[in-house]
Amino acid sequence: YTSLGELAAERDDKEKAKMYLEKALHCYREGLGWTHPKCAWPLEAIARICMREGNLTEAQQLFDEAIGIREQLQQSADGKKELFGRELQHAKNERQQLFDEA
Repeated sequence: YTSLGELAAERDDKEKAKMYLEKALHCYREGLGWTHPKCAWPLEAIARICMREGNLTEAQQLFDEAIGIREQLQQSADGKKELFGRELQHAKNERQQLFDEA
């Protein structure tokens, strides 16, 4: 569902994109748990859609949740800290855009 949501977002079909991404998030949370790293992907994608819609408060909340997941992962990443660190920094940079655009 994440890929379908991102594809719909690329086609500027925000309603369908959100539907797929929310379904992906639900499936990840139900199957893997609320703090699993895969939950960060749809959270960040939904946040980007919220940014484009001008809903900056919701976008910030979603980015903050995704960053929290990524920070927790970074602390326990052992051999993959560089990879997870890049993803964490990317999410922080996207969240910072909210403040730069405001």
